[in-house]
Amino acid sequence: MNSPTVLAAAYRAQGRKLTPQRQLIFSLLHDNRTHPTAEALYATASHKMPGISLRTVYQP
Repeated sequence: MNSPTVLAAAYRAQGRKLTPQRQLIFSLLHDNRTHPTAEALYATASHKMPGISLRTVYQP
């Protein structure tokens, strides 16, 4: 998995909006050596950022 910085640069290069929620997801994926489900990512993300939605985790 690319670093969160590389992923952020790729998103910006594509003209996509880089939100704090996406940055968190990038970070969680980078730090995770397993193949997490969206639900597992959501569970971890919601502890770190209350208010994040499962839909946000699913959206690219």
